[in-house]
Amino acid sequence: MSPEWPKVVLVVDDEADVRRYLEEALTDAGFRVETAEDGLQALEKVRRNPPDLISLDLVMPRHSGAKFYHELRKDKLFSRIPVLIVTGHARDDLGRADFEEMTMSGPGVYLEKPVHPDTYVAAVRRLLGMESAEAPEPQPEDLGRELSRAISDADREALQEALDVLRRKKGNEMKSQKIILVVEDEPDQIAYLEALFSDHGYTVITAENGREGFAKAKSNHPDLITLDISMPEESGVRMFRDLQAESATSNIPVIIITGVTHDFKRFIESRKQLRPPQGYFDKPLDREALLAKISELLGTARTQT
Repeated sequence: MSPEWPKVVLVVDDEADVRRYLEEALTDAGFRVETAEDGLQALEKVRRNPPDLISLDLVMPRHSGAKFYHELRKDKLFSRIPVLIVTGHARDDLGRADFEEMTMSGPGVYLEKPVHPDTYVAAVRRLLGMESAEAPEPQPEDLGRELSRAISDADREALQEALDVLRRKKGNEMKSQKIILVVEDEPDQIAYLEALFSDHGYTVITAENGREGFAKAKSNHPDLITLDISMPEESGVRMFRDLQAESATSNIPVIIITGVTHDFKRFIESRKQLRPPQGYFDKPLDREALLAKISELLGTARTQT
């Protein structure tokens, strides 16, 4: 039985893209979300309005997750709030010591970045005691009989509504034939875009730098590429040049997703031999605008999720 009001989760992370990624996963699952970009801001929000659960990064400027956690445990009321550690530094020098101390003396539940939204939401629900037994999946013959009964009892309006649903589903299946290549070096951003595009019916492949991205563009022939600019090994600028120089990839639509869009625009404008990309988007992303642009470029109808 669902609660009368949504559970509140405080997401504490210093990276704006990660906060938004986790916030959207929780919001889609029916939670109310507050966010904080470091431990100090998180403490203020906890004192003002204690959440039902805290999702906590470890390595943050000004006030780390470990410091925040220790201060939280000093208060009898706040010490009862469950904490889910979400970190990319459980095994490196930046966060290993704090991580080992916290997991031994405090929360035993943690996730390593990049985290899949379903895994993340499941961990939150588990910590909040919101798990429920799933009903057995209906067998095909049961579904057939149920559908036959529903059709025989339905009026014209209900049948039209059911037909519309099936048509939208078919539209999503047509979308899934479209392939998007995500070229990005940040694991959290890769996970965010992969989940976002997959949830909207697209097939997603990924690459972590320009060299790998160009190779996958040639071998997989994606319908569209999202491209970061600042990446190790080989930048997005070099990959963008290579894409246009290769006949097999020169016509693939490219959307630039980066924090330096103005610099890249100036670069393109100064080199008349390069065609401009089909879109520019700043980080943190406007997901609805991005999805609309992709739909426009690929000719796929948008559906609400």
